[in-house]
Amino acid sequence: MEKEAAEESALGLQGELEAERASAETAASEAMLMIERLQREKAAAQMEARQFRRYAEGRADHEREVQEELASLSDLAASYHSRLQSHGIDPDTFSDEEDEELYEEQRGHADQIDDLVAPEAEGDGADLLVSAGMEVKAMVEEEEQEQSTAPVEKEFEYTVDVRCASPTMAAVAVVGEYVGDVAGNAGGLYARVEALEADRAAMHREIAALRAERAQLVMAREMARRLCWEVVSERKSIVKKAVVPVKRFSALGICKV
Repeated sequence: MEKEAAEESALGLQGELEAERASAETAASEAMLMIERLQREKAAAQMEARQFRRYAEGRADHEREVQEELASLSDLAASYHSRLQSHGIDPDTFSDEEDEELYEEQRGHADQIDDLVAPEAEGDGADLLVSAGMEVKAMVEEEEQEQSTAPVEKEFEYTVDVRCASPTMAAVAVVGEYVGDVAGNAGGLYARVEALEADRAAMHREIAALRAERAQLVMAREMARRLCWEVVSERKSIVKKAVVPVKRFSALGICKV
C-alpha cells in the first residue's frame, strides 16, 4: 500500500512537472513572438528614420540653394542701387506715379513748343514771329520762376532723363517683388523644416520606448527561463525524496522475510 501511494504521488508530481514545463514553454514561445514583433517594428521604424533623414537632407540642400539665390539677387539689387547712385539718381525718392507725371509734363511742354515753332516755320509775317517770340519768352520766364521757388528734389526730378530712369526703376521693382516672393517661400520652408524636426524628435522618443520595452521582454524571458529551471530542479528533488523510502522499505521487507 505504501509503495502504491508513493508511486501515485510520484506520478502526480510528474504530471505537475509536465504541466509546469508546458506552461513555461508556452510563456517562452509567447515571449519569442513578442520579441519578433518588436524586431519587425524596430526595422520599420529604422526604415522610416532613414527615409526622413534623406528627406531632411534634400530639404536642407533646397534651402541652401534658395539662400544662395536670395544672396545673389540681393547682390544684384545692391549693384543696381549703387549704379543709380553713381549716376546721381536716388531710387528711394522715385515712384512710378511721379515718373509718369514728369513724362506727361515734359511732353506737354514739347507739344507747346512745337505749336509755337510751326507758325514760325510757315513764315506768315513779322507779327507772327514777334508774337511767337514773346510767348516763348513768357514761358521761359515762368519756368525759371517755378524752378527758383521749387525745392531741390523737384528741380532734380525735372532734370532727370525719364527714358533712362523709368526702365531702371521698373527693373528694380521687379527684382524687389521677386526677392519678396522667394523670401516668402523661404519662410514656408523654415516652417516645414521645423515640423520635420518635431516629427523626428517624436520618432526618436518612440524608438527609445521600443528599446525599453524590448529590454523588459528580454528580462521577462530570462526570469521565465530561470523559474522553469528552478521548478524542474525542485520537482526532480521531490521525486528523488519520494522514491528513496520506497526502495528502503522493500529492502527491509526482503530481509525480514
